[in-house]
Amino acid sequence: FASLEVPAIKVDRELTQPVTAVVVSPDGRLVAEARYTGVELRTAKGEKILHRFEGLPGKVASLSFSHDNRRLVAATGITGLSGTAVIWDVVTGRKLHEISGHRDLLYDALFSPDGKILATAGYDQKIRLWAAGSGELVRTISGHNAAVLDLAFHPNGEVLASASADETVKLWRVKDGVRLDTLNQPQGRQRSVAFTPDGEAVVAGGADSKIR
Repeated sequence: FASLEVPAIKVDRELTQPVTAVVVSPDGRLVAEARYTGVELRTAKGEKILHRFEGLPGKVASLSFSHDNRRLVAATGITGLSGTAVIWDVVTGRKLHEISGHRDLLYDALFSPDGKILATAGYDQKIRLWAAGSGELVRTISGHNAAVLDLAFHPNGEVLASASADETVKLWRVKDGVRLDTLNQPQGRQRSVAFTPDGEAVVAGGADSKIR
């Protein structure tokens, strides 16, 4: 067989990997920044790196702190193979859990307001709820017909919203996974979803260039 011979080209400067996710802690004191398979946790002013988390299985698609500022979770995985959520202790830098169960890359992972539930979602169209303290699966939620790109908990923790490439936002009851509503007005994949702080409205936006 013929072999491909590629000349060695010297790099004239240090290359920096692109930033794939950034999040600020709820108390505003910390910033976590992901660069493909690694995460840096630093002070908000940027003068000190507190921890580096390396060796994640794939691209980090999102980062989220728990509401008490004590834990950080990264949504990552390997395309076409598995999705993984990794949880660290913010103070010690110790890895608490590495949670797997999705069959494709994760796009989001976040804690419920009380910190007891971790919600994950990704390309396999599934939403999974885990016990955040133990990493045990609580339930799997199905209903989307395409990748689930973003999640948001209602401030009271009782409802979960999901934004999907199937051009819908769905609302789910957390305690039993029952679908409460499907918001199907969008005409393009929905990339982002959030509740207002008072919990009175859910806001989403996506590929149709509209915010609803």
